[in-house]
Amino acid sequence: MNKILYATVLTSVFLIEMLTASNALAEPPKAFEGRKVFNTSCFLCHGVDGKGHGPLSEKLAVPAIDLTDNSRLSKKTDRDLFRIIQGTAPHGLVSKDMPQWGLSIPEPQIKTLIAYVRFLHRSRYPLIGDPEDGQVIYQRSCSVCHGKWGEGDGPLTKVMSMTPADHTNVTEMNKISNKKLVAIIAYGSTGKTPMPGWEGILSKSQIEAVTSYIRLLTVH
Repeated sequence: MNKILYATVLTSVFLIEMLTASNALAEPPKAFEGRKVFNTSCFLCHGVDGKGHGPLSEKLAVPAIDLTDNSRLSKKTDRDLFRIIQGTAPHGLVSKDMPQWGLSIPEPQIKTLIAYVRFLHRSRYPLIGDPEDGQVIYQRSCSVCHGKWGEGDGPLTKVMSMTPADHTNVTEMNKISNKKLVAIIAYGSTGKTPMPGWEGILSKSQIEAVTSYIRLLTVH
């Protein structure tokens, strides 16, 4: 990207930030919100990585299930997961050690948990940075092209010829490793596409944070 185009992109980012700052975070992605709930309650048994090795796991009569096991979780409907988490699942469908979270977690938050569980068993790549930091950076710097929710429909697409990546497309995003995604963010895209490189503007940890936030955009 030449310097004039790069400057134009950065200037547009600044102007659109000024116009959209009040509602940029009005509806965070469900998987992003679900991770917060998970890391408050569910990690105790399922572990921070969802693999079932949390600090309370050794005290369970029946081991906590591995939530990254796609062969198992893909057979569960969202309704199944909702009832399991809420504590209303039929006898035999869930371990007796599973808390009845419906007593303390509202239904909307249970739905965000389901979205995060879907991320855990569908995504090929783990989170490598803090997605909460990544959300702030993404809304500030990336949403102008990629859109508020990562669908590739940012306001700059209305005034410039571009087709930004749809970060909600799990099939396409699973084709891109974390290493490659970090490189794209750091150095920009090849050819004439207007994806800028953020190296020197964002730190390594910030780029990794954005990478992790993008991973959570694949589940609504």
